[in-house]
Amino acid sequence: MRRTEPRRWRLAVVSVAAAAGALTLSLAPLTPALASIVTTATGPSMTDNHGSANIAVAGPDNSLRFYRAVYSTTIWQAETVAGAGTTYSAPSITVNNGGPNIAAMGTQDYLTFYWAVYGTGTWHAESVAGVGTTFSAPSITSDGISASISAVGAGDQLMFYKAADGTTTWHAVTVAGPGSVG
Repeated sequence: MRRTEPRRWRLAVVSVAAAAGALTLSLAPLTPALASIVTTATGPSMTDNHGSANIAVAGPDNSLRFYRAVYSTTIWQAETVAGAGTTYSAPSITVNNGGPNIAAMGTQDYLTFYWAVYGTGTWHAESVAGVGTTFSAPSITSDGISASISAVGAGDQLMFYKAADGTTTWHAVTVAGPGSVG
């Protein structure tokens, strides 16, 4: 190896680090509202339902997708839960009364709940919390009689929402006040 090669390597590392620092500084002045628009949803969420795998994931153009396969097969059923411009966080999925339930943050920082009956391909959307209320990817669970969702709310509060199955009324509770998370 020639003596000049390590210097080129160090110069390349320093150049990349400087470019990353400049990019970070140029993004610093973004307002919180603009920051939520450019947030990229990442990662799938998965649950099991009596011998089948269920996956929810953000799709192209901020859409929401659902995939399901019976174990021991390689055939995946794919469905669009919500179209373009609807999903701005990683979704969270659970199964309740035999059907999938998904929660995701939507445009303008609202929280949406989606549910379907297996095999119908029809997804129903419910507003959990309105515009300017949700600032994180949610987490959802169910107990067979209701669905529960948690997410970070305005002012870095931890919020909890619960609705009984068969109703569209969501009850909100502040778990931890302003500045407690984030």
